[in-house]
Amino acid sequence: QTDTQYLTVLYLTSESLMRFLSFSCTLLLILLLPNLAVAMQTQEPNPVIASLNTLNDLAVHNDHSEAMTTATMKLSDTLDKASQDQLREAIPSILRSMENPNPRVRGNALLFVSSINHREASVGRVDAVSLFDLYVPQIAVHLTDPDQFVRRGAIFTLSSFSHPPDTIYPPLLAYLKRDDAVTTTIGSDVVSELLLIGATQTSSPRADVEDAIISYLNRADQTTNLG
Repeated sequence: QTDTQYLTVLYLTSESLMRFLSFSCTLLLILLLPNLAVAMQTQEPNPVIASLNTLNDLAVHNDHSEAMTTATMKLSDTLDKASQDQLREAIPSILRSMENPNPRVRGNALLFVSSINHREASVGRVDAVSLFDLYVPQIAVHLTDPDQFVRRGAIFTLSSFSHPPDTIYPPLLAYLKRDDAVTTTIGSDVVSELLLIGATQTSSPRADVEDAIISYLNRADQTTNLG
């Protein structure tokens, strides 16, 4: 009888232990599931960064094949489907590309910024338009890029803000005073974009912009014909 009682107690104890372990495992699983889900999401590649890397790889290899055309065409769809978190996460990669020695890579970075600005404006995400407001200086520095294509990219990117921050104007206006503002068509591009920005804004025209454009057009060395 003693042995029977011992076995009974042992069985009950084992059963209680198993129930406790089962409960503990279930509770632990419930607690870990959200973290596992987040971990799985963070492991998925950011489609915006992946798209940028693809275009940059093709640019570095000077690839003008169908692959480049396809990657460029997919950019719009990628940005349309991207979440705000994915766009924010891609900003450091875009800024690094702006500093790349390859001008095509720098051009890709500017293309991404302007595309994101246009995309956010088209879907009415006013809050998202300011994603690159803080990075205007990094964009504006390319107004004097050694590559003319990149310079134009910088102009069009600065004019792509739906609600332009005040910081875009000083570098654009300063460019109109440069010698090469009249020896190349870059100066006329700046004027055209400034006029376009003014036409799309509901506020009164900026006096500093008007004065800078008039001064540019009246320069003694002016060779640009905007007409």
